[in-house]
Amino acid sequence: MWKAVPNSSPTVWPIEMAGREHLVVFCYDITKNGMRQSVSAVLERFGTRVQGSVFECRMDVEKARFLHEQLCLMVDEGDSLRMYVVPADGARQSLQAGGVDVDLGDGYFLL
Repeated sequence: MWKAVPNSSPTVWPIEMAGREHLVVFCYDITKNGMRQSVSAVLERFGTRVQGSVFECRMDVEKARFLHEQLCLMVDEGDSLRMYVVPADGARQSLQAGGVDVDLGDGYFLL
């Protein structure tokens, strides 16, 4: 198991992101089938699978960071787990072609 290491992300989120729900994208590349299925099962409780190893969720940044930290405890060193927080203006500009429509609550259908 390994610890999440921020990739030059701020330790304090900008005030406009704190406490508000955002589109949060989780994606992973996990070698072991059982571990991959466990991570997938957790993410399915919080969001929608939009591709094989990509999930879109609607949550605030604090919850997303906590979820990412918990998922990091489930994977091995060498595996990849990423989380992207998409602010509202970025979500409005996102495009989708094919796949499942994701209703994010505010009338948006993304990716």
